[in-house]
Amino acid sequence: MIKFKIVILTLLLFNLLKAQELKNFKVEVLVAQLPYANKKIKTKYENGKIYYVNASNKTKIFLKGFEEAYPFFEKSAIVSENGKYGVIDRNGKFLVAPIYNTFKLAPYAHESYIVIFDDTNVFNLDRAEQSSYTSCEEPAAPELYAFKGKNSKYGIKKNEDIIIKPVYDSIFAVEDKFIIASKNKKIGVTNIKKEELVSFDYNNLQTSEDSEFDYTYPVFGLLKNNTWSYYKNGVKLIDSKFKCTSFLTLLDKSIGVLEDNDKKNILFEDGGTLDQNFDFISTNGLVAIKKNIVYLLNSDRSYEVYCKPKS
Repeated sequence: MIKFKIVILTLLLFNLLKAQELKNFKVEVLVAQLPYANKKIKTKYENGKIYYVNASNKTKIFLKGFEEAYPFFEKSAIVSENGKYGVIDRNGKFLVAPIYNTFKLAPYAHESYIVIFDDTNVFNLDRAEQSSYTSCEEPAAPELYAFKGKNSKYGIKKNEDIIIKPVYDSIFAVEDKFIIASKNKKIGVTNIKKEELVSFDYNNLQTSEDSEFDYTYPVFGLLKNNTWSYYKNGVKLIDSKFKCTSFLTLLDKSIGVLEDNDKKNILFEDGGTLDQNFDFISTNGLVAIKKNIVYLLNSDRSYEVYCKPKS
């Protein structure tokens, strides 16, 4: 259930990035596809074009470049030619002619290899073939949930059985491994065995702004004395002056996307950050924008230009 909910959370990228869609490039598509795309094929920006290269030796897998190009899956990728969208294979040949004005991805992020052109024509990038698409997944109901007792305090139930009696002023998150709650106007963390994981002496809580469907991402922040303490499933990671607002980053040993004077950066588990701020960083931490230039971010804290959309 939790794995499914994480997939659902990734869907929020589509809504969060609509304002970031650039004139000649769909940033939300890049963000959604990167986690699931073929890791053996990367891209290289050169002289205004995006080229596909072998990830190991950086050589071009074919010579043609594109002004608009998206990650490769097993056999194919979406590109644009003369303002129209189509699909190419590993040799750069068109499997779907560039005749379509628009495209969108299937609504679930883990199905980002499903492309729907002009709302009607469906193509599977993994199989490199025409396809069909039907979505029937629904979020599962939570087994654990908070309830309010007759004493106006809150406790925890599993299905209909009381697991923790109502003793808390508020309950902010209920997960298998941790429960974030407050008592005596202070916030702390416990678990379903009533073991206190984090003492109840924090003043504020920050969970991922992308959390929905009654699910809280395992990493969260607690504030005390102007210092944010970051925890994962109730285990402390670091203290930091920075406030993170999203904890869905996929970069190795990263905690989340932080805000610094309206700019964005990545906070890592050693307390370090990227060497510069960006105007925008995707919630999965893989894509950034600065001055209308799209970058890919790497776990080693390097970054490279993906494209420079025309104004």
